[in-house]
Amino acid sequence: MLRACGVNYDIRKVDGYGFYPRFKFRIPLGNHGDTYDRLMMRALEMRESISILKQAFEQIPAGPVMNPKVKIRAFRPPVGEAYGRIEAPKGELGFYLISDGSPNPYRYRVRPPSFINLTILEDLCLGHTVADVMVILGSVDIVMGKWIGDEEVKKLQGLHSYKVALTFILSHRRGDSPYACTTLQLL
Repeated sequence: MLRACGVNYDIRKVDGYGFYPRFKFRIPLGNHGDTYDRLMMRALEMRESISILKQAFEQIPAGPVMNPKVKIRAFRPPVGEAYGRIEAPKGELGFYLISDGSPNPYRYRVRPPSFINLTILEDLCLGHTVADVMVILGSVDIVMGKWIGDEEVKKLQGLHSYKVALTFILSHRRGDSPYACTTLQLL
């Protein structure tokens, strides 16, 4: 969403994690931050992803992917806490971990970008018609499965209308977001 507004920020370039420094890719930028720019950013980002994949395939060495003699051992992170982030298709995907030195984390939290992007929905919808809300919501491209429970996802499998599904989610999760009631009223 930031790049649709013209903000030149990409964690793959800023942090240079993983293999991304090996690849040449550009960061597509929009001008106005409207629904059209958000849609174009998704299309241009897919093209850049294909370019990165082509470069990655060219750099894969010949031979087996993994040595069958190597044993994977239990990973024990040191005692402490850490926050890591990666560039996800919808924004920054963060991971917070507190370790007590055992193989299982003491505390583990994932910060998905979709829920953060949903908080701006009220501001994006102000001054628009009710019909525009669905287009705006679609351009934000929220994946609800990242922040609703498994039980609610199973209930949603039979629903056919996106509007009905969104109304169902917001009516059952009003306490999770200060914007849920406002968004429900807009629908």
